[in-house]
Amino acid sequence: MQVVSLLLYIVIIYSIFNSITTGVGIDGAGLTIDNTTAVKGILAVSIMYSHLAGHTSYFMPLFSFTAMGSIGVGAFFFLSGYGLVMASHEKDYFHGYLPKHLLKILIPYFLLLICWLVLMQGVYGTPFSDFLQSFIMGDPISNSWYVFACLYCYFLFWLGYRTYTNFSIFIVAIGLALWIILFLQLKWPDWWYKTICCFAIGLIWGMNAEKIDAFIWKHYISMLILALVLLALAYISPKFLKSFFIGDSLWLVNDIAMGISGALLIGVVLQRLNIANPITSFLGKISYCLYLFHGFVIECYENVARGGIISLSHWQQEGISVLILVSTILIAWVMQCLSNKITQKAIRKLVR
Repeated sequence: MQVVSLLLYIVIIYSIFNSITTGVGIDGAGLTIDNTTAVKGILAVSIMYSHLAGHTSYFMPLFSFTAMGSIGVGAFFFLSGYGLVMASHEKDYFHGYLPKHLLKILIPYFLLLICWLVLMQGVYGTPFSDFLQSFIMGDPISNSWYVFACLYCYFLFWLGYRTYTNFSIFIVAIGLALWIILFLQLKWPDWWYKTICCFAIGLIWGMNAEKIDAFIWKHYISMLILALVLLALAYISPKFLKSFFIGDSLWLVNDIAMGISGALLIGVVLQRLNIANPITSFLGKISYCLYLFHGFVIECYENVARGGIISLSHWQQEGISVLILVSTILIAWVMQCLSNKITQKAIRKLVR
């Protein structure tokens, strides 16, 4: 997947160069809607690459996209928490809050489930009971645990912030702690809880945005270096922590550190860099569907390639990776447009 990796690098470099040379960098910087939407697009593609990496055997040197799973999801939780707090200052924000947010999450997910059912029963002949069992065993299709985590976070925010007080964050924190304890007890995979703490970090940042943003703006270079050092330490931490943690616990600590440090780095970088442009803005607007449908697309191509994608030659893998990227973007765009239409009609009926 060297070609698709290079394509993403080019988009990132272009976004930074465009921000600096056109003068929109500082003017449109900060954790604005446009800027955070743009970075969500890059994060969604990076998460797709992290999962695609498990199906290929050729990578770019120096950096592994497998690390982008925890960084990307942690940043999504962080930006969601921040965005909710900032939006809650609007008048009557909580009127129809639950239907609006739940439908935006669930309708694309239902479309994904239909696609998976067609693939599993129409192509693989998988019994419907196996499809249901994937939810019971804690490994829902297409990494869709994130859907349930989002729904829970949105509910916690509604519960804690309807009447905005200093105790709102504690209500959310208690709810997140209960979530973590529940899935530890169930012994479900650690992705259910290892980065969800970033949602609380986003809430805290949003509640203190003026002070935090002013401090980062004043000490930008120092904060940027600190954030980069923290991420680098998190990335190499397994080499130093293997004497203290055994087996899966080592990678759990590593993933938590990667998620938190990655989210903080994004929060710092965006203070003086506006990466919004036609490419990143487009990807950002379909970022949720990019996340949802990339696993489905990868699975379709796995079925086409006998023996799996990893069994193919180098350039065959590169070609399949490009097809996966293009197909995922196209399907995500179609599904996002369809979801938007269905959601808007449903909200008009439910929220008056």
